[in-house]
This record gives sequence, C-alpha cells and structure tokens, in this order.
Amino acid sequence: MKRYRNLAVIAAVTTISLGVFYTKVATSESNLPVFYISTEQGETSAANNLEVQGNLYENNINRSVTITTKGNEYKNDNSIFDEINRKTFGLEKLNTLQNEEKNFMRGKNNETNFYLDKDYVWYADVRGKNLNFQARNNDYKLYIDGLDLQSKDRFKFQVDIPNEEEYSYIGIEDVQLVGKELVVTTFQNKNYGENERYIYRISINKKQMNDRKQITIDKEESTIHTEYTNPSEIDLTKSKKYYVYKQVKMKDTHEENGEVLSEELHSAMHIWNLETGKEDKLNLTKEQLQISKQSELFQSDNMLYLINHNDQNVTVLKYSLERKKIEGEPTVISKESGVSFSGNKIIDGKLYTIANRENGENRSIYIFDLVTGKTIYEGAIKVKNTQENKKQLLKKLELYEFNLR
Repeated sequence: MKRYRNLAVIAAVTTISLGVFYTKVATSESNLPVFYISTEQGETSAANNLEVQGNLYENNINRSVTITTKGNEYKNDNSIFDEINRKTFGLEKLNTLQNEEKNFMRGKNNETNFYLDKDYVWYADVRGKNLNFQARNNDYKLYIDGLDLQSKDRFKFQVDIPNEEEYSYIGIEDVQLVGKELVVTTFQNKNYGENERYIYRISINKKQMNDRKQITIDKEESTIHTEYTNPSEIDLTKSKKYYVYKQVKMKDTHEENGEVLSEELHSAMHIWNLETGKEDKLNLTKEQLQISKQSELFQSDNMLYLINHNDQNVTVLKYSLERKKIEGEPTVISKESGVSFSGNKIIDGKLYTIANRENGENRSIYIFDLVTGKTIYEGAIKVKNTQENKKQLLKKLELYEFNLR
C-alpha cells in the first residue's frame, strides 16, 4: 500500500510541475509583443485566411512567428509545449490527412514527395543502407506507397533504380500521377562529381519501371558551376502536367582579397510535358526571353508567371504552358520609391506580396488583381501589447512567406 501511495504522490507532483511549467510558458508568451495585420484598404475578408510567416530577433533570441488579422502565434523551438503541438506540414491538407490517416502517414515528412487529389494520395521515397552520402553501393531503391481515399485500399511496392551503385545521393523533386503511371523526378549525385536529374515512369498496375529519362547532367569543375531553380508553387502536391526549371551556368573568379565573383555564362528555361515525356519549346520573343531570364518564376496549374522587378514597378507576364504562348497583356504594378516586394505568391489570379521599405519600420501586405493591376487589399503590420518602441520592434521583424489556412 505504501508503494502505491508513493506512486500517487509522484504522479501528483509531476502533474503539478507540468502545470507550473505550462503556466510559466503561457505567462512568458503573454508578455511578448502581438503583431497583427490591420486593414488599410479593401475588405478585411480578403485577408481572413492569410498567414504571414516571419522571424522576430530580439534579445539574442530568434522566434518564428505567424501573423494574421487576428494576431500572431509564436513558435519557440526550445518549447516542449510547441514541440508537442507542432504541425508537420506547411500545407494544412497534409496535416488533416495526417490526423485522418495516421497509419499511412507514419514516417512521411516531405511535402515534395506527395501527390494528392480527391481520390488518391501517393508518396515516393528513395532509401538506401547508408546515410552519410559518401559510401558507395548504398543499395538505393524507390519506395512507392499509395492509398485509395475512398476504399482505403493500400498499394505498397519498391522499384530498383538502374545503376544505383554509381550515386552517393538520390532525392525526390516531384511526384505526379499521369494515367496509370507515377511520374517521379529525382536529383542524383554521382560518386565522381556529376549531378543529374531523371524522370522515372512507374506502372502502378505492374509495379515496375516503364521508362526513365535523363533530363540534366552537369560535371563539377573548379571554376564553373550550374544552378537550377524551380518555379514557386502554392501547393506542391497538386496535379500538374508540366515540370519547369531554370538552368543557369556560372563562372566563379577568386579575387586576391578572398572574394568570389560569379559571372553568368548561360541561362535557359526548360519545360517537360509529363504526359508526352518530351520537352516543349519555350515560345517567347527575344524581348520576352530576356525578361524571363531576369524574372522570378511562379507556377499555378498550367500557367507560368514571370515576375520581373525594377525600381519603379513590377511586371507580370502570364505564359500558358498548354497553349505555349503569352496570354494577354503584361500586368504592370507601380510601387513607391524605396519599396521592394518579396514573398510573392499567385493565388486564383491574384498577386500576394510583402512590401518592405528602406527604413524597415513600415511593413505592408498587398493583394493585386493580375487582370487590372489594381490593389484589392492593403494591410499594415502593426504591433500592440508592448511598452517597447514599436518602430524598433518592426525593424527586428523579418517577413518572408505567405500561407493560406
């Protein structure tokens, strides 16, 4: 009986200690400044589902913060409470899937490895024996896991990767369902300094590889390297017909003072049609091609947006990947002197952007109509619940990304 009494005392002390801990955490959080989006122009409802991600660096502590029209939420990496309640994915639909399909989602953490529609979810992953990316003969294989969201049937199998022993690392860049095939794009490091990309076509019914195509190869050189960028997307798990990337070859020059200067030697955009398995030609005029080389890229369904910045305005060109041409006239959005736009996202034909000013004090959120170029919504980032200098606090706040809840 004494032993059970001791266990009861320990349990009670543990419960009280946790209660004190969480009370202290809550009290500490309540003393932090509260940032929020204040409507300056347009309807507040336009930003109701909007979240702005950022970091607040203060007193040698860097805190991640999510800001909405109702306030903010801090995420402290050192907080046990936050660790317990942390969401795995930036996409809310994957967090929902994780709650509803716990068995299927176990061990799946990378958004780029998913394909998801109303009927199916597919996940592709490359696994091997070694994790240090140095040893050879890693025995890499492509692991496929699928779930019928209606019948709950599960499809699991693995596929051999040809010549896998030649690679020190293989990673997934994109997963698509095209008919009865999974189309998986990978980035692969060779043991001897070459970097490659492949598109694999995998039969779901036969559980085997139908085809593989090498789409890039680069040999590492002492002064020349190649950079690749993919268009930004609001949802990497959505069905898409085209895989797009920009390829830039750079030459590095090492100065006597230790500085490294990079010079662009060549730039090109590539569009792969995932249904045909062939590369589509980019149909642009010389002027549009030059603009594309300097543009930020954003892909939404079968539309590729070219976002070009200068000191006076932002110009957005809409390129139809399906029709292989620029659609309509360029959208020109004027901006104030000393203002730069960042974190650009295009959602339902609207440009969402963060306006940063040189003084660092005034931060704004804009939503622009890409048909008319007019402002739909303007919101200012403001702060309350603090005795500190609000202008100085805003200077310590870095905003970098939009999400939709």
